[in-house]
Amino acid sequence: MKWNKLKKLSVALTLAFALGAPIAPTWQGETAVCEAAKQSASGMQRIAEEWPDDAEVLLETSMGTMRGRQHENIRIFRGIPYAKPPVGELRFAPTEAAEPWDGVLDATRFSLPVTQYGMTKTGEGALTLNVWTPAEEGEKLPVYVFIHGGAFASGSGSMATYESTRLAEQGIVAVTINYRLNAFGFLADETGMEEYGTTGNWGILDQIEALKWIQANIEAFGGDPERVTIGGESAGSFSVSALIVSPLAKGLFRQAIMESGCILNIPAVSPITRGDLKLSIGDSRRYVEMMGGADTPEGIDYMRGIHAEDLAANTRFRVHATTDPQPFCFWPVFDGAVLPKNPMAAVKDGELNAVRLLAGFNTDEGSIFIEQPATEADYHAALYNAFGRNAPDFIARYPIDAKHDAFDRLSEVFGASTTKSGAVAYADALAEMGEDVYFYRFDYRDPNVTDESRIGVAHAAELKYVFGTLDTVAAGHESARAMSDKMLRAWANFIKTGDPNGEDGIDGQTWEKYDPENRRDFRLGEQSAMEPLHGEKLMLEINETLWGGK
Repeated sequence: MKWNKLKKLSVALTLAFALGAPIAPTWQGETAVCEAAKQSASGMQRIAEEWPDDAEVLLETSMGTMRGRQHENIRIFRGIPYAKPPVGELRFAPTEAAEPWDGVLDATRFSLPVTQYGMTKTGEGALTLNVWTPAEEGEKLPVYVFIHGGAFASGSGSMATYESTRLAEQGIVAVTINYRLNAFGFLADETGMEEYGTTGNWGILDQIEALKWIQANIEAFGGDPERVTIGGESAGSFSVSALIVSPLAKGLFRQAIMESGCILNIPAVSPITRGDLKLSIGDSRRYVEMMGGADTPEGIDYMRGIHAEDLAANTRFRVHATTDPQPFCFWPVFDGAVLPKNPMAAVKDGELNAVRLLAGFNTDEGSIFIEQPATEADYHAALYNAFGRNAPDFIARYPIDAKHDAFDRLSEVFGASTTKSGAVAYADALAEMGEDVYFYRFDYRDPNVTDESRIGVAHAAELKYVFGTLDTVAAGHESARAMSDKMLRAWANFIKTGDPNGEDGIDGQTWEKYDPENRRDFRLGEQSAMEPLHGEKLMLEINETLWGGK
């Protein structure tokens, strides 16, 4: 069945929202609401320029004095620089820490998002973070650092969905960050490797620098540097999993939340480079040469002089990448330094930073990435992209038949191979190390999602429930508000105590710890319950094929 233009527009907006379109919040009543549905399909985004007349507050930190705003009992500080602007010689180079400032830093507004395709107002130098805190003087509250998604190509910490007032109201110091994206964040050049001993992970190094800044400064905001939880969704979850296996991030956080993504899924989601250093350098070299440069010191200096928007224009992310992968794959790289080895080998060898983990995925992760109507050829192409010579085995085991059309199979296998399967390996490894692990499946369908759309419980659907930033459609539904309250409490409980249950469990049910010998997940829906791990057989087959197959 072909969709009409209205349905296609609706899906395009859903995709823009899910993949990290950087739309900043405006205040309406007590909370910020997402304006994504009001944005045009042409990619226009609105960055808030005016804020209500809340009280002005000053804060003394080791970096200097900053001016923020107080909304009711929550103090909010926006656009705080945690690193030097990565411009000039610092483009395609390791992150350098920010320096103290003179005078009073204006932290009342978000910085521009970092440079990315599809936005008219961005700033290459915007390595900043935002803090929401309920703390009073002398308090030391748990800290939650959220890393946004967007396929490592788009997004920002100032998206309306990530407005963190409701998290802060739970007694948490909440932080969102910007980090370098696309070629700015993940260009892998041999020149950089020779000069710095690392390459292709500039955006991950930004995240590490942000965590170092938080360790040094979060007490001024009432946060406890010994109680830091990092979390992320989609590319943000890929980032969290990368930080868990990076020795450079050791000791910077004690807990982690992974929503719909893992670095172990990179061979499927980035089939051109697969995280491999040699392949990544080769792909980046093609990009550099296309722009007129070369992978030499002189050639990279030339690339540092190109206008930022011109570089971004050729690093766009193609949403329907199942059969049409983006021509240049700017994703994290197993460089031997930030990521010292093949991450599956690190997981199997137990070379992870010891952290408590909450991880999981949404029931229908793959649905929004599949362009309808899908065909059998689309399905075969997607599997060959992900699995290469092992694709025929998957096609035989998961055929298109009377019960499963091409869309069903693409949604099932593509979703599992790109956003689901890797989390199981992380959960196994950390549980076997003796860490507490909780695994979930989000299974609540938005009230405005119809059966006809076939979207189901799609990628990123959980975010507005976790942050309590329900859009204007779902906000009118009592069940949606109840679901958001449930999710918000569970995430807050984990951040505060390492256990999502609270005193009374969830819906009267106990969310049990994950057991590698009897894999189960906690289905988060209108009525939640422990169940056998959803799609376990397929996910284990995918992990074996991506990392241990022929």
